[in-house]
Amino acid sequence: MLGLRWSASFLLAASAAGSSTYVVDDNPGAGVDFNSIGAAIAFAAPGDVLIVRAGNYAAFTLDKELTILGASGVSIAQGSRIENLTSPDGVRLAELQFTTLEIAGCSGPVLCDQVNVIATGLSGASYQPALRVSASSDVRFQRSTIRGRSGTSSGDPGRVGAFVDGSRVEFGGCTLRGGSGADFGSGTEGGPGAAALWCLNASRAHLANTRAFGGNGGDACGALCSGQDGDGGDAVVVEGASTIVIAGSPSIELRGGMAGDTWGNASPGLGVYARDSNVRWSGVTIERGDGSSPGLFAWSSTVFTPALPDPTLELIGTPNVGQSVQIALSGVPGQNARLQQGNETRLIVDGLSEIERLNNRIRLHPLGAINAAGEASMTATVASSMAPGWTRIFQGLQLDPLTGGLDERTNSVFVIVR
Repeated sequence: MLGLRWSASFLLAASAAGSSTYVVDDNPGAGVDFNSIGAAIAFAAPGDVLIVRAGNYAAFTLDKELTILGASGVSIAQGSRIENLTSPDGVRLAELQFTTLEIAGCSGPVLCDQVNVIATGLSGASYQPALRVSASSDVRFQRSTIRGRSGTSSGDPGRVGAFVDGSRVEFGGCTLRGGSGADFGSGTEGGPGAAALWCLNASRAHLANTRAFGGNGGDACGALCSGQDGDGGDAVVVEGASTIVIAGSPSIELRGGMAGDTWGNASPGLGVYARDSNVRWSGVTIERGDGSSPGLFAWSSTVFTPALPDPTLELIGTPNVGQSVQIALSGVPGQNARLQQGNETRLIVDGLSEIERLNNRIRLHPLGAINAAGEASMTATVASSMAPGWTRIFQGLQLDPLTGGLDERTNSVFVIVR
């Protein structure tokens, strides 16, 4: 049960039951249960919690309902997968850094807080994206960085940051980057930059307060030859009957990569390239790599800008025991704001708004009118009784102050106790 303490804050107070917690450390020692994440996963039962200490770890495959909590300095080699999850409780990951990560065939939710995927140091001539999500219905990243690999040899193209294929993905407060193309070397051409996010095959992506940058194009050969400069990568590519919802303030950029500049014979990337798809866009700045307009190009696509910008939700702080976090809603001044708190992840299309209902409702917290700066928030304190891995999911509601009707929902945020 969640206990509430009203004033300036509310208290997160509950205990996880029926699960075990194991410590993983690549250095054996007292209090360490496993030296590899893969071995811990193989032993653990659904619902268990793994606490991973700083170190370098081999890739793993996760196919059961677990919570994996890392720390600064946890680094995981390329090749990790989360696959074939069907449990409605899904998996929860926090404070981990992957070299590459693939999420495939998951009908259960995958929640990732401060989970970075930085595709550097890949072995072999790998063209894989940093993050690949396929055939998965509910994947959520918050406060994370996804970065594709840059070209490493003459004219080598950059690699995509996040590739979404037939899936729904939410990015809240994230930074996405495509890899940059390599300059000429033994050849004459500069490599093209890659997209930060590429969605296809009826995917759906929600970008809330999320920045995306296409990779820069590489430079061609100089005065002794005349090669082709590399084009800049698009920040976001959405195609194949996909839908993208983009919301945030004008300080949030979706910006294409810069073109190689030896000869000026290449093009900068777009902020958004849409083909046979749908784009809902409010607030965010969308621009080409050279700052020119238009930054959005739509081919056989629908672009819609709502009359009232879509609200967004952000989690501020790390939910350690005894610490406080802030759940901050950004929206239209004068509209009313509420937080809906749940203990289960949901994905319900109810037709009441463009954004799905993303949790069950166990508490409703009125935040009052959104102030002149466009903000409303609440502070939560993690109680000493909290167990690692305990989770709550929040979604904001922006309401018409005259009718009480729902204007729009926000993205979700989730509090995973460390």
